[in-house]
Amino acid sequence: MTKKKIALVLVLALTLGFSLMGCSGNKLPIVHATYIGDGDGVYRTADLVMNAGEKLVVNQSHFNGLENWNMTGFNRLELSVDYETHEGVVSINNNVITAGNSGRAAVMATIHKNCRDENGKRVTFVLSQITFAFIRVVDEATMTPITTAQQLKDIELDLGGNYILKADINLAGIEWQPIGFMDGIVPPYLGRTSFFGIFVNSDNFTIKNLTINSSQNNNGRGGLFHSIDKGYVDGIVLENVSIDVSDSEGHSSAGGIVAVTLNALITNCKVEGNIAAKNFAGGIVGSESWGVVANCEFKGTIKALNPSQNFENVGAGGIVGTSALYTDRPYFGIFDCKVNATVISTHFAGGIVGFILGDARPINCIFTGSLQGAMGQGEIFGYSTM
Repeated sequence: MTKKKIALVLVLALTLGFSLMGCSGNKLPIVHATYIGDGDGVYRTADLVMNAGEKLVVNQSHFNGLENWNMTGFNRLELSVDYETHEGVVSINNNVITAGNSGRAAVMATIHKNCRDENGKRVTFVLSQITFAFIRVVDEATMTPITTAQQLKDIELDLGGNYILKADINLAGIEWQPIGFMDGIVPPYLGRTSFFGIFVNSDNFTIKNLTINSSQNNNGRGGLFHSIDKGYVDGIVLENVSIDVSDSEGHSSAGGIVAVTLNALITNCKVEGNIAAKNFAGGIVGSESWGVVANCEFKGTIKALNPSQNFENVGAGGIVGTSALYTDRPYFGIFDCKVNATVISTHFAGGIVGFILGDARPINCIFTGSLQGAMGQGEIFGYSTM
């Protein structure tokens, strides 16, 4: 591209995002960059999971909504790696992304379109610094195996690590402290004690008898994990769970897998047992924001018990206690989950979600069981702000 050919370069900083569809087994999901907004030029980003060795060929079909910028039919595409949590997570050759080592990577895109300006001069328009995708890669051969209760707890020594469950684990007789909780440290809502790595269970092993009897040793957060921020958890199976942090003097949240999440991806997990909190209790997640919970199941009892009259502060749900769900962000949410449970709340009880902040709803989820919500209840959600 010579200077004579470039009369004008228009650089727009955008964030591109994807709807995840048709994701099953080891098949790559079909991804599309979808325009969302009111002419503000903003695209949203969701996460893509790839197994080591898989390839994604990026072409014009992955970019929808570029007509808003007259960039349809662009002439050239450039991809680059912005950052990786571990070396060699992905590699790029022209427009082909290849998954490598376990970890998370951000892939950027720049697109070019040759056209003419209002004076008939040949120009090239450029859309640059586009966050094309956040990609999580699973390479089982390079992941740290977890086979004992101590190894499970020691995940908190490297919260950005990549782990695979390789044996059944019995936690009977242990008062579990959620992974990421550290004595003497009172973390922010989410922060340095949050899990941001990968934990998978490809061989269907089971973790049994996870027990938390009080909020005293966990800052009022009950679950296998204390909190997850941008982490990926897949296929974890918990049996005979007993979590009760409803004695907290302050706020408390509990979920079988995790108490609190932000931008997390939790898929194919199964939990069976009893879970209770003072504010938000869910079979899988207590409080969830801007992430995905998909293909998960819960069986048992959920309770959110609080004498407070603040109606926005208490919810019990078969999958999630409370969740931020919005229709303008369709790639985030709760999908394809199943619940068979008794859900009880002094405020709102939902078969799937207790309290929704937003206007969207869980998609393709099934609830069977009973509901007791003093202020509101429903088979899918107990209450929504919109």
